[in-house]
Amino acid sequence: MTTVEIKGNFLNFLASIEDSSLLKKMLATCIEIARKEIKSDSMPPEILDELEEAVRRSCDEANLIPHEDVQNEMTKWLKGLPG
Repeated sequence: MTTVEIKGNFLNFLASIEDSSLLKKMLATCIEIARKEIKSDSMPPEILDELEEAVRRSCDEANLIPHEDVQNEMTKWLKGLPG
């Protein structure tokens, strides 16, 4: 499987989850793994800081996007992929 296919599968998996608390936990876990696994010179600290800020913003329900909207955007994105 190519990197693009893995990313697509990961995004599809995330798009299928409707439980916001589970998604928050998954995002926090992904950030934690990234901090440990990704070499410090390959991902700037600002990017990881932005991801952590996104986790904090996600705690405010006013910032959340309805699942249906995300699914619609993913469908459009997938249709635009080659192949």
